[in-house]
Amino acid sequence: MKRFAFCLVALCLWPLAAFGQLTPAQLATFKAHMEANTNQINGTAINAMAHTPDNAFAIAAWYSQDAAGPYKAWNTRTPLKALRAAVDLSRYTPTDNPPASTNTVTGTNDALLFNNRALKCQLQQANAVFLLQGEGEVDATGQQFRQSFGDCMVGIPSGAGGAAQNAGWGTAGSPGAVRLAMQRPATNIEKVFSVQAAGAGAAGNVAADPRGGGTNPDALVYVGGVTAAQVQAAWELP
Repeated sequence: MKRFAFCLVALCLWPLAAFGQLTPAQLATFKAHMEANTNQINGTAINAMAHTPDNAFAIAAWYSQDAAGPYKAWNTRTPLKALRAAVDLSRYTPTDNPPASTNTVTGTNDALLFNNRALKCQLQQANAVFLLQGEGEVDATGQQFRQSFGDCMVGIPSGAGGAAQNAGWGTAGSPGAVRLAMQRPATNIEKVFSVQAAGAGAAGNVAADPRGGGTNPDALVYVGGVTAAQVQAAWELP
């Protein structure tokens, strides 16, 4: 009865996940992982479960759910709305008031310096608006894509005396709201293939931090969950 209830819950959740196609090499990796997997479903370790259709469904549901932790990855379908909501647009407005009008050399230099800072704020804001326009989704996997956000959201000279401010990107060691909005929990099967591809313990954004954390999300090499048919196909490999 417990296993049946688990399957019903999984059936309700499956439409929320996409299912990718496994290459022969990935299918072999999947089989090896199942054979070593001691995580339990209804009190039975996955590697000890009989190869039945019901168990294939339950195992597929386990691999299609979010990995414990959660284990973070760069989101291949990041909603632009979420990124816009995370940006602190106030950081693009200079904190200081424009200097008072004066005919002195110092006054003229102060005005030029303020105008230059304001222009840089404006240019960075324009780049940010360009990246955030639209209503669709973007793939945050690429390093160049994320670097573009960093370029326009970091080092904004809008603080007192031109002090640099951050519009929500943060740093690698302390991610801001925008960087975090580009992440999502990885499924168990996504984690299997990402770890296998890079090697357990491989360095990411911050070499000293564990992979899968907010400061070191993984880049996915497989996206989605798996089906019972894929579990059975892996079981049938020699």
